[in-house]
Amino acid sequence: MISQEASERFLVSGWLPEMEESSRQALLQVLQEQRAEAGTTVIEQGKTCDRMAFLMEGTIEVSQLNGQRKPEVLFKIVAPSMFGLTSFFRPKSPDFTLRATTPIRFLTLDHPGHARLRRESPRAAEQLAVAAVQILADRIDALDQRIIEDLAKHPEDRPRSNEWAAFRARLFEDAAL
Repeated sequence: MISQEASERFLVSGWLPEMEESSRQALLQVLQEQRAEAGTTVIEQGKTCDRMAFLMEGTIEVSQLNGQRKPEVLFKIVAPSMFGLTSFFRPKSPDFTLRATTPIRFLTLDHPGHARLRRESPRAAEQLAVAAVQILADRIDALDQRIIEDLAKHPEDRPRSNEWAAFRARLFEDAAL
C-alpha cells in the first residue's frame, strides 16, 4: 500500500516522464512503499533480490567486493531513479550491494505485481520496460566512462586499453552476442 502523499509525489514529480499519466496510475496500483535509514543494506551481493524499486528520496551507494573481499564503490544512485533492475529481470543473485547513504523512501515492484501490471495494463508495462532500459543504458555509459578514465590514468596498460576497445566494438556491433 502506498500513502496518499507518496502517490501524489510520484505523480507530480516528473518521475518517469516518458510514461503517460494513466500508465503511472496503473503502476501505482501494484507498488509498495518502503523506507530505510542511512546505512541500511537494501540489496546484498550474492543474495536473491526479487523486486525492482523506485527511489523517491535519498541516495544509495552501489558497491562490489573486490579481489581482497573489500567493498569498492562503483557509483551512487540519487533520487529519483530505479534500482534492482538487473536482478529483477533475471534469476541470478546480484554481484553488487546497494546501501542507503541517506534516509531513503522507495516504492517496490515484485514479480506478482509486475505480472498483474502486464496483464491489466500492457501499455504501462511496456513504458516501464523502456524506462528500465534507458536507466540501464545510462549506467553502462557511466561505467564505460569510468573504465576509459581509469585506462587514461594508466598508459602503461595499453594492451588492456586495446582489449577494452575490442570488447566494446564486439558488444555494440556484433548482433550475435
